[in-house]
Amino acid sequence: MDGIREAGSLVAALSPGVCPLCGADTDHQQLGTDCDGNVDQVIAAAMAESAKIEKLRAELAQTVDQLRGEAQSFDRLLPRLRDELSGVENEIQAQSPDLLQMRTAYTELVEKRATVRAELTFHEQIADLEARREALESASERESTPMNGTTELPSVVLDRFSRTVEAILKAWRFPEAERVHFEEATRDLVIAGKRRGSRGKGMRAITHAAFTIGLLEFCHQNSQPHPGFIVLDSPLLAYREPEGTDDDLRGTDVQDQFYTYLAQWTSRQAIIIENVDPPQSVRDLDSALFFTKNPQRGRYGLFPIS
Repeated sequence: MDGIREAGSLVAALSPGVCPLCGADTDHQQLGTDCDGNVDQVIAAAMAESAKIEKLRAELAQTVDQLRGEAQSFDRLLPRLRDELSGVENEIQAQSPDLLQMRTAYTELVEKRATVRAELTFHEQIADLEARREALESASERESTPMNGTTELPSVVLDRFSRTVEAILKAWRFPEAERVHFEEATRDLVIAGKRRGSRGKGMRAITHAAFTIGLLEFCHQNSQPHPGFIVLDSPLLAYREPEGTDDDLRGTDVQDQFYTYLAQWTSRQAIIIENVDPPQSVRDLDSALFFTKNPQRGRYGLFPIS
């Protein structure tokens, strides 16, 4: 810009002649009209631009001074911040062991709480089972205690009834049927030293059938009143759903002997509800009536359909 201004001043100081910018003669120069070669205008523009640049340089210098001041302030503040950060880190490291210990203790407490809750649940279950057992024992004691007004049977009658049931079990070839007696406390049979009610459901079913048949036989033999017929529901359950080896009769012929015994009756009747078919020799008897639940074959049920 300074070069343009000085060159413009020198050009203005020259004597009139051919224009060095546009080449016009003195006679053809139009000094009152602006053109691209107006030296005064170029000088004025150069001076204005120079002033603008000087102003920007001054502002830039002021900004640089301000930034340098801030940098010096940061240089003074940075060591103090580093010291504070180091102190905070030291405090965190000092608290870390206690935090780890507290976290471990909390985990142990949570595990102990879970263990205590599980034990409390077990204790509640045990208390509930004990309460149920006491209730069952109380009910059993009430059942075993004769009610007021209950007729007590003579021991001779009970012994004869027990021998009748024993004879029936032996006829069926029931295992361990050598000793049968009636227990007055439980009002039930004891077979070979085992209470009838304490056996599996299969054994309870077949021995209950023996009890029912024995009662009918005892009344028939001693001319005691009896309807003359019995209804047995699933007496051979031990053949279909045994609960264990002590409750399984599938290795014996109790089933065949059971039906053979009943087939000998002529003045008594037994209605048997069972899913196991009797032997064919029993089904072929004239006294045996098989309910088929099939309207096209045999008798449909106890009550005939039209």
